[in-house]
Amino acid sequence: MRLVASDRVHVRVPSICAWAVIAGLLAGCSRTGGTTEVSPSENASPRTTERPSTYEATFPGPTKKGLERVPTDAGVLETHSETYAGPQGSCNVMWTDYPDAWVRRKTPRGLLLGAADGAARASRATIESKRETTFDGHAALEFVAKDPNEDAVYRSRAVLAGNRLFLLSVIGTQQGVDSAPFVAFERSFRLRPAR
Repeated sequence: MRLVASDRVHVRVPSICAWAVIAGLLAGCSRTGGTTEVSPSENASPRTTERPSTYEATFPGPTKKGLERVPTDAGVLETHSETYAGPQGSCNVMWTDYPDAWVRRKTPRGLLLGAADGAARASRATIESKRETTFDGHAALEFVAKDPNEDAVYRSRAVLAGNRLFLLSVIGTQQGVDSAPFVAFERSFRLRPAR
């Protein structure tokens, strides 16, 4: 963790490396005790090898990109990240590609719930709310986690597009994550086909 400071606000936000580790944990994470099977009509994502989606988002300021290779139960996975860190907190997009064979053995719901649980566990936060949904036609899970020891709020959306897991997060105080630049960042996020 590092301290990001301005004249009025002091917010502790995870560094880009910490979030890369979290994304790696997400990539190998599945809910213990088995996953809940859902019918294909319930938040199903395509199970075929396809050109993975990419994304576009308007960050509040300059970003830093990162790449980390993380050993998981699905093998060594590359976790990519793009992060803006400012005085009110941070805005992040991370993505990890799972092996096709590994994804076929899981359910979209199980992968997304594992992502939320892994993110909360790795950041020592408690999940306050979860909502299963879809995003651009793909299975998605929106969740909010809080760390009362640091007055930190983690508002996230996990999206499974084929075998690629995206995690969009805004992190900061409640005032920071509800600020206009952070809300605009969340609203600007879109998936698009890779070229």
